[in-house]
Amino acid sequence: MAQQHPVLLVILDGFGDAPSSSTNAIQAAAMPHLSAWKRQYPHSLLEAAGQAVGLPDGYPGNSEVGHMTIGAGTIIPQPLTIINQAMHDKTIQTNPLLTAALDRSAHAGRTVHIIGLMSHAGVHSEMAHLNAYLDAAVAAGVSDIVIHAILDGRDTPAKSAEVYLSELETVLTTYPQARLGTIQGRFYAMDRDGNWDRTCASFACLTGNTPVDERSWRTCITDSYNQQITDEFIRPTRLIEDSAISDGDGVICIQFRPERMGQLIRCLFGHSPCHIPQVKPDYIITPVSYGPELDTTVLFPSTYHDGGLKQRVSEAGKKIFAIAETEKYAHVTYFFSGGTHEPFPGETQVLIPSIKTRTYADYPCMSAPQITDRVLRSLHDDPADLYIINYANADMVGHSGNMSATVKAVECLDTQLARLYDQVVPHGGALIITADHGKAEDMTTPAHTSNKVPFLLISNNAHHYKDMMPKKGLSEIAHLVEKLVIP
Repeated sequence: MAQQHPVLLVILDGFGDAPSSSTNAIQAAAMPHLSAWKRQYPHSLLEAAGQAVGLPDGYPGNSEVGHMTIGAGTIIPQPLTIINQAMHDKTIQTNPLLTAALDRSAHAGRTVHIIGLMSHAGVHSEMAHLNAYLDAAVAAGVSDIVIHAILDGRDTPAKSAEVYLSELETVLTTYPQARLGTIQGRFYAMDRDGNWDRTCASFACLTGNTPVDERSWRTCITDSYNQQITDEFIRPTRLIEDSAISDGDGVICIQFRPERMGQLIRCLFGHSPCHIPQVKPDYIITPVSYGPELDTTVLFPSTYHDGGLKQRVSEAGKKIFAIAETEKYAHVTYFFSGGTHEPFPGETQVLIPSIKTRTYADYPCMSAPQITDRVLRSLHDDPADLYIINYANADMVGHSGNMSATVKAVECLDTQLARLYDQVVPHGGALIITADHGKAEDMTTPAHTSNKVPFLLISNNAHHYKDMMPKKGLSEIAHLVEKLVIP
């Protein structure tokens, strides 16, 4: 079978498959090009959730695990699965790195601060893991524990904070050493797009550089809702006077998805533009690595260091072009590459800045046209053999809950795909369209879905590869892509 050059692997973030309904933004959108290609070219539906991507059964997929699975070409046990097992075995509570750090805090009489997203969505954290850290701290003799709760409202309903904080309150009744010190929406604590004003506001709250709010957490949330501020956007709020992270204290962050915690943790290392006095914790413990530049104590080091599809294409002497806008850049680089930020030999990585906005519902096309422009320029000036392209629209606009905006976002995607098709397929190249997880096909929930995702192989010789078409899950994609790129 002849090579197909170039090969464009397009990952539509949050683009699942589901029956037509009044809340299916994908079915509601006019997508004449994609609809026509489905009638003309080989296509299938792939599992992108649960065990198919290394997550516990029943958990929806997400961008991190979806891209990692596609890039690896195999199913990799994800941190949620690994930590859940450690919880079950009670080995997390006896992890020597954790217990040694907590022993130091106990002997020095220092406060231990636990930071984490309080929800059961299982995308960035799992609230149940908090119990293991509390058990370990109490067993070590730590007498003062402060919880810094990050509120979700994105992977959970927009007004669900009271449910989770009430659960937390119940948990803390069994731990008299622990108190709820601060609350804040993930909009502030989990920014990954260089919006340092948000991150600095979060850091100021955590380090006691904002006034204490005399209201209870319930009143804070109710007052926020009355101002049309939902969980994700609740401002960083200090609830008690002695909640600040101070020099010599211990810090534990329970988030197991790293890319949305990097900015905040950099503040704790003094690597930020925040004009806030630096604090120097005795240690910062994280379940997984948050990146080589952040020297945290990692409880569960990754055992996967293979570059997967990119590495094999690179070793074959082929050129790679990976592109996404800021919101998903780590996914086509770090996650797709098996946990390395460095480009492989022959790889070009392009970051298109995301629009600075509170909600992408106001800009449903996001930076998709600019991504397409840059790909087309590369195809004309210096073509690569393999393009890895992420369009974030269906996911990011879908999370806004705005149906009409999400429909516009999906229609914009159809336009961008047609622009790619026109410059690739008629000239002997291949356009592969798939997704990392579902979202926009079900606007009834803010969370990702467990629906299957589409896979289309669009090329003049697509029928030659029908037997290689992935039929089960995302882990099968790499094999076909490799066959298309490497003779």
